[in-house]
Amino acid sequence: MTTQPLNRSRLTSWLIRLGKLDFEDFLLLEPFTVRQILSDPSTHEDLGLALNNAPHIELHLRRSCPDLFRTHPSPFKTSRLTLHAIHDAQARLIRRFAPELLCAKAPPLYDALPWHDWEFTIVRKQVRVWQTRFLLAGAGTTVVVTRLRRSAGVYVIEPLQALCRYIREKGRKEKVKRLSVITGTVDNIPLPPGSADLAIIGGGFGPNPETALSELNRVAARILLVDCDPWHQMPEENWLKEHGFREDKVKVQGLGLRRCWWQGGPDR
Repeated sequence: MTTQPLNRSRLTSWLIRLGKLDFEDFLLLEPFTVRQILSDPSTHEDLGLALNNAPHIELHLRRSCPDLFRTHPSPFKTSRLTLHAIHDAQARLIRRFAPELLCAKAPPLYDALPWHDWEFTIVRKQVRVWQTRFLLAGAGTTVVVTRLRRSAGVYVIEPLQALCRYIREKGRKEKVKRLSVITGTVDNIPLPPGSADLAIIGGGFGPNPETALSELNRVAARILLVDCDPWHQMPEENWLKEHGFREDKVKVQGLGLRRCWWQGGPDR
């Protein structure tokens, strides 16, 4: 069995059409996402161009992360600057952050992305859902939470306030029992040791994988890492094996057969 190759450029174009995304949508980004953008030096040149005719967006970014914006280069002011160059820079930024923009603009559309739904039977074969305490984070959380209506408990770790509110409301409508949605990230989980039996993480461990894995091992007895996000980078295979993960396969809607990785077992 092999995983299917992804055409990220085509998927990005589809997201932009789906959400009717434009540069004004940067006004909807929360400080967590703004910090990610400004912390990446490769975004600075396009931001410097794009903000020339968008002072209201620049003000939003400054207010969101004033400490980081002090180190951001000032917008370019040159005689060679053209409106065409500004629009091109804005278009590149929209393409680069299309998933984040869609999530901020329309959580229900973000929730409905096909790759957030994967074949949950791989979990049911490993654990008894009604006896298991779950920790969810990353891509697919908004769908996985509805598979756990009768679990022993569900913790959702999510850094974005808008998505936290959406998951709480969806959990209420779907009658998910014992659901707690917590603002946070997987590299700093605000839960005591041993709070969960199985952590399900979609799309990777984020920018600090060692710290995230240490936190997950502290909080959860087992981990399932699912490659269900076309944009986020999964850890290297050798790194996963060195940290005790074993490979499995799972069918992801819209992406086909994808890799997933288990760490820990029932006897841990």
